Amino acid sequence: MTARRTVITKNTTGSPSRFNRSNLGFSPADTMSNVQVSVSGMLGGSYAVEYVPVGTSHIIVFEENVTEANMVLMAGDKPLYEELRIVFTNLGAGAEPEIAVTFWREGL
Repeated sequence: MTARRTVITKNTTGSPSRFNRSNLGFSPADTMSNVQVSVSGMLGGSYAVEYVPVGTSHIIVFEENVTEANMVLMAGDKPLYEELRIVFTNLGAGAEPEIAVTFWREGL
């Protein structure tokens, strides 16, 4: 696997978007320790970044009420999570958010 991987996807349902082994083809817990998330196209809404820690099944909210003008960065020296979730709030009518998630191994 390369040292950096970006996934761009569109959410047409407004339900949480999940990034894990089943839809990435790799587990962030096995290979990546850093992630950057940005979202556009919410038409006034906001998003939260949540994660499922390695070896657990509970969800931790990392950052809430993030707007399109901002991004979320999670960085560490070891993998923190097995699944990353993007949860939307108050999307504008007809919104189809586009999510860009970049994973990388170490260092900023």
